[in-house]
Amino acid sequence: MLRASRGTGSPKALWGGIAAVTAGLAGFWYYQKSIQVSKEEDVRPGAIPTWEYRLQQQQDPVTHPNDPLAQRVSGAEHVSRPKDVPLPGSDSSQGKGGSAVLTAAHGKGSEQSQGSSGHVDQPPQMGRTNDQGDAAYSKNSEYTDSNNKTKQGNIVFTPDGNSVLSPVGNRVSVFDLVNNKSRTFPFENRKNIAAIALSPDSNVLVSVDEDGRALLVNFRRGVVMHHFNFHKPVKAIKFSPDGKYIAVTHDSHVQVWRTPNHLIREFAPFDLHRTYTGHHDEIYTVSRDGAVFTWRAKPSEAGSDSDDSEPVASTSAIADSIAHTRWGVHKRNYFHQPGTRVVCSTFHRPSGLLIIGFSTGVFGLWEMPSFSNLHTLSISQEKISSVAVNASGEWLAFGAARLGQLLVWEWQSQSYVLKQQGHFSTMNTVAYAPDGVNLATGGEDGKVKVWNSTSGFCFVTFSEHSAPISSVEFAKQGQVLFSASLDGTVRAADLIRYRVFRTFTSPTPAQFASLAVDPSGEAVAAGSQDNFEICLWSVQTGKLLDVLAGHTAPVCALAFSPTGNLLASGSWDRTVRLWNVFGRSRAVEPFQLSSDVLSVAFRPDGNELATSENLKLDGTQDMLDSRRVTEAGNIDLIDTRGDDSDVEERRQRDDELPGAKRADLARRRVREEVRTTCVRFAPTGRAWAASTTEGLLIYSLDETAAFDPVDLAIDVTPQSVLELLAKRSWLPALITAFRLNERALVHRVFSAVPRDDIRLVVRGVPQVYVGALVRCVAEALEGSPRVEFVMVWVKAVLSTHGRYLRDRAGENASVLRALQKALGEFENLIVKMCEENNATLAFLVDQMKLKQTIADHDSADVVMMQEA
Repeated sequence: MLRASRGTGSPKALWGGIAAVTAGLAGFWYYQKSIQVSKEEDVRPGAIPTWEYRLQQQQDPVTHPNDPLAQRVSGAEHVSRPKDVPLPGSDSSQGKGGSAVLTAAHGKGSEQSQGSSGHVDQPPQMGRTNDQGDAAYSKNSEYTDSNNKTKQGNIVFTPDGNSVLSPVGNRVSVFDLVNNKSRTFPFENRKNIAAIALSPDSNVLVSVDEDGRALLVNFRRGVVMHHFNFHKPVKAIKFSPDGKYIAVTHDSHVQVWRTPNHLIREFAPFDLHRTYTGHHDEIYTVSRDGAVFTWRAKPSEAGSDSDDSEPVASTSAIADSIAHTRWGVHKRNYFHQPGTRVVCSTFHRPSGLLIIGFSTGVFGLWEMPSFSNLHTLSISQEKISSVAVNASGEWLAFGAARLGQLLVWEWQSQSYVLKQQGHFSTMNTVAYAPDGVNLATGGEDGKVKVWNSTSGFCFVTFSEHSAPISSVEFAKQGQVLFSASLDGTVRAADLIRYRVFRTFTSPTPAQFASLAVDPSGEAVAAGSQDNFEICLWSVQTGKLLDVLAGHTAPVCALAFSPTGNLLASGSWDRTVRLWNVFGRSRAVEPFQLSSDVLSVAFRPDGNELATSENLKLDGTQDMLDSRRVTEAGNIDLIDTRGDDSDVEERRQRDDELPGAKRADLARRRVREEVRTTCVRFAPTGRAWAASTTEGLLIYSLDETAAFDPVDLAIDVTPQSVLELLAKRSWLPALITAFRLNERALVHRVFSAVPRDDIRLVVRGVPQVYVGALVRCVAEALEGSPRVEFVMVWVKAVLSTHGRYLRDRAGENASVLRALQKALGEFENLIVKMCEENNATLAFLVDQMKLKQTIADHDSADVVMMQEA
């Protein structure tokens, strides 16, 4: 990860000066884990602009300050670069690059104790606010919630400091800390993301996978603009402060590329500016053994003789003086954290804060250059794999990849802004709430988490089960959540009080593998995988109602019919049975299938039953390239993860025994499994969710990630709005008026739309302007005498965009309250007018009835006279 801050002067002088100091710190980089450079403002004439980089080297850690290797580094009082040392990029030698900064599998729910049952997870907060927000899903987007296998990546704050970007597998998620929402971009890299960087203007996002393949993305639209391959793994990437350059680690060198410009049409958007190494100012270095060295440039002997010499003004002279600069250790500091190692670090230059993350889950803040410890806190049980700080230096973001944990900490007030954590291991099941907004997931870690699909955050976690969760189901009203586990219990949790109020057990100990809830919510059934029985309980009393026996293999699937009269059960004995659990007859109707039954589901009308079977595919065919065959075999089948510099990661893999994982560790290469454990449709039918080994994925048909800029352009003027009105282009005129945000102009366009075209215009309004349209309708209803005309607008808006407004009720709460208030006042006006004229209306009704009676008698008399 690189961190840059810019001074004053010419960029060419910068790169020339930095490239001149090549070997001065080349050997030093091989012994240090991270390098941090800070530069004070240089106000001399012709001063060289400086950048501030932090390169995290991937090297074997120094185990102790007294180690000979550490003595070699600390003993180098000063070094200078010889003139005959070639510049980086011209040398063919290969060295190790920056180390990977692991990030958490973010977008997860954390736990905070709430009573003795559920754990209420803390959503993002801005100060003390807790506004409900939303997460936007594009038509083809995947929303990754929990339990992904992110091995690499760094956390990045947006320039405004209100959002955090985090890699999630091969995708990037954005967590809005102010509006309490999150979303995952629809693009994806070929492999897990190793590093990301965001431009200072928040327009360009670069995402690089672990093979060095990069995606250039329009951050605001989420659209991939260019693919590029660095041809080598990239450990860190950073934009320059002005956004014109991109610096990346490339083995032992740093490459600087020109940022692609959308205003210039280029055949090759990425243009290499320079490959360089070296520094010419004060350097902070952080090593894994917990040491911080301050390196400072020493004046030359010739320069020290002349005290009143003129400052160097020319760029070439400055570059030459930098090339002969002597370096020495100015100060040595140690963290004094026994039994731990430094994993990640970052430096906030404006405040001089050095943030360090350790392998024990402890982080600390030190003020530089005095090296005074300001704050130390343990925030995780595992190592902190990534750290970032926002522009103001108030919020610190931490990621723990092994726990799937993301935290944002306000260190001055010592409070959490965001605390989210996913399942520690595989997610087994998922269920939608009846409202289609909340989801529940159960994992191998024995925890049940409830997520909000709109905001993307987990708001409660239940950890009462002591074994993996096999199934979760919501009751009809969505206020009760049932979970079945292999610990032999079925638990019912109250989602209003966040506590478990019922625990169901079987007469004999059994591991429950399936679960079903009666449509009325009064009965719950669970199937076991050891005694092959189905237990039926009453939710109100908690008593066992019946035990259904008949299967000869584990009962892996249960489903109640929509009418609630039939219970379907599927088993590995290749049968599906229909039980009339509430009828007087105990008849059971079995259906014989060709293979093991894995899942059953009723059609919404209950007339059909669908089952899924196991086709018993033993494996997949590996397509190998003969050109990659070596003496040890095909290189694609060789596990190279042992070359990682992270001792903890290597040691953990070495300690794993065969049989401890689903995969066979006796194979030469063990690849992670990609499995889908559960698939559910949303009650609305416009989305579906899948629990996989990569997390919780939600696919939606709603165009909720639509991009429509609201910034003013040259052609957005009041005159253009009037011209569109003259052409009877109602929709473009309305949208242009919304962009100008002039109340009088908006209401003029609003009133000019013909009554017959209102519904067509409302259908074409983008969702980004729906809130403004509702506000305009509410204001018109309060003061306009055209009540029927405004009510037609109200009906069109609610019928067309009602689902969008309901799903984002928190975001649109203010405009909805304004509309409700206007409708309420209008209703009160009508009611008051009717009550005041109640007698008059009754008299008019009686007079109408009297006239009708007289008319009926007159017509009867005429008919009788005609017959006579």
